[in-house]
Amino acid sequence: MNIENKYIDGYDPKSNLIELKANALPYADGPHVKVTETYDPEHYYHFKGVCHMGCKTFHVRVLGGELFMYRNTPTATIQSALSNKQSDREWLKNGFCEDCWEALEKKKWIKPPTTTTTRD
Repeated sequence: MNIENKYIDGYDPKSNLIELKANALPYADGPHVKVTETYDPEHYYHFKGVCHMGCKTFHVRVLGGELFMYRNTPTATIQSALSNKQSDREWLKNGFCEDCWEALEKKKWIKPPTTTTTRD
């Protein structure tokens, strides 16, 4: 494969393989979110979009250096890389706000994970 045929995000239209980045932001990188950049006073990315359930509009501001570290360090977790609050990080990953997650759990649409332990 020639380098000019390979896209930045890893997608090659001539290949049947799909490369997924380990540290992607699936919802924030999608078509429903508008991304802008500012450099005053620091470098920030601004993600603006609506919750999946349509309940509220989000505007999340992420430091450029933190986002760069998250996307380019394979072992980085979103919790360790981004200093944003948990609900903002969750929205960037899956598009649901905190209120909608709670509503989904109450209606049993999503089963919370259960853990079991065994003793020998």
